[in-house]
Amino acid sequence: MIVRKPYAFLIKNFKKIHIFMFILCAYIYYKTISLSSFIREFMDLFSYDSYNEPISKYTGFFPVACLLLLIASSVALIILLKHKNKPWKTYLILAAEYTALLIAFAFTASYFNSYSGSLETTGIRALRDIVFILTIPQYAVFIVLGIRILGVDLNKFDFKSDAEYLELSDSDREEVEISIDLDKDSLKRSYRKLKRNLGYFYKEHRLAVNTVILLLVAFIAYRSYVFIFITNKSYKQGDIINTNGYTLKINNSYYTDKDYKGDTIENNNSFVILDVTIKNNAQKRKVNFNRFHIMNRTNNHSPTNKTYETSFKDLGTTIEDLTLSSGEERNLLLIYKVSEKEEINRFVLYYQELNGNNKHLRKIKLKLNDLSKITKQSEIDLGDVMTIDTPTMDEEFILDEMTITDTVSYGRNVCNNEICQVKEYQTSPVKGYKVLKLEFSSNDFSGKDMIDFLSDYGKISYIDNSKTKKGLKIQNALDTLNYYGKYVYLKVPDNLAEANEIKLIITARNNQYIYKLK
Repeated sequence: MIVRKPYAFLIKNFKKIHIFMFILCAYIYYKTISLSSFIREFMDLFSYDSYNEPISKYTGFFPVACLLLLIASSVALIILLKHKNKPWKTYLILAAEYTALLIAFAFTASYFNSYSGSLETTGIRALRDIVFILTIPQYAVFIVLGIRILGVDLNKFDFKSDAEYLELSDSDREEVEISIDLDKDSLKRSYRKLKRNLGYFYKEHRLAVNTVILLLVAFIAYRSYVFIFITNKSYKQGDIINTNGYTLKINNSYYTDKDYKGDTIENNNSFVILDVTIKNNAQKRKVNFNRFHIMNRTNNHSPTNKTYETSFKDLGTTIEDLTLSSGEERNLLLIYKVSEKEEINRFVLYYQELNGNNKHLRKIKLKLNDLSKITKQSEIDLGDVMTIDTPTMDEEFILDEMTITDTVSYGRNVCNNEICQVKEYQTSPVKGYKVLKLEFSSNDFSGKDMIDFLSDYGKISYIDNSKTKKGLKIQNALDTLNYYGKYVYLKVPDNLAEANEIKLIITARNNQYIYKLK
């Protein structure tokens, strides 16, 4: 097969090649700054969702193919310019720039494809710096390509045609023989036809084509801005986020392995609890809580609201099935079960935003309030004021007196059709038990309220006459909660009367308060 040397083709299409390279460079620039933003965000959050936001989104087949085309085009122009004894070293810089980018893309893809939550950050820090540095020379690339597209002699900065600049000669059209069994005539005809049609099209629509190129560049710049500052923006806890027609705000976030009364919920597991305000700015619709998940490095956790809602009732309410009308706003809890081995400062909330076929992840870095450790707030005697002050509770009362007896009398308010009166009743526990009577003062609590409060948050700790420490759950000694007076009647074992020490321990979340009864 006889083919011509490529020099004539390269000379005749010199400007078109540069336009093509300019478009590829604009796309690679967009991908580079996107990748740089992605790496910087990862360095801030140290979480990677390989399913919803894989690294291939930035370093996949198409970006790599574009880089290879740019490298090949630069090498071809170097060969041409050296052949014509024209300045060629500028294009060597282009080839080196995009070769370095290709290597950086490959190493970045390798890092994230093998990422397993490792604490080692030396490699990704280096890649972050390299990608950022390689972004800078691309501005010079745009200038060089733009100059050549306009037809400026880079040495003299005057305008010349490509043919004049490169001095097209007959030797550039010399034919060389290659032994390939192809229908050269058919290929030549197809090539010449395509070339003619493209040439005619460009001449007839020169203004439109140039306008499209400028609009494309402007679009890439705009999309880059949207990607970095809107779509791929990382938020902090407390920021107001507008996404998918919702307004979201993370008011508070908590980390603990204990329930509202200070008991461990599950061994080897902890919980992340988010206090969220959500407002619907669109038409009436159901909130899909499956779009909310938290990441810790590569560990992904979905909500478990219904299963553990009782354990965190003091922090707020959970809503399993939530439908919001237009403009409606609700406050609720999102509960996530996590491993106790996960670092508390590495949790990130992800919200998967869907706009048609486009998927974006809104990321909120959480600042968790650790409620795992129970702190002793006070230890007081009978007659002293007990003040319980927590983020979710503000109560004050006094335990005035304690007695332990076999039988207790209490009054009930009994009403008939004509009159209401207080009647006296007596109760005696079963054999082996006594009644612990507590008299209290409170502006807010009735007897029923105090029983409910102590049942939720209280327990009795005592040391018996054998010096053994024991604990008791709160049990109402009466068969009713409807009785008169500010008293609490608790069912306790016989040996409590002989105890050397008796304490009422109130644990509200991570705060502990102690009343010394004896």
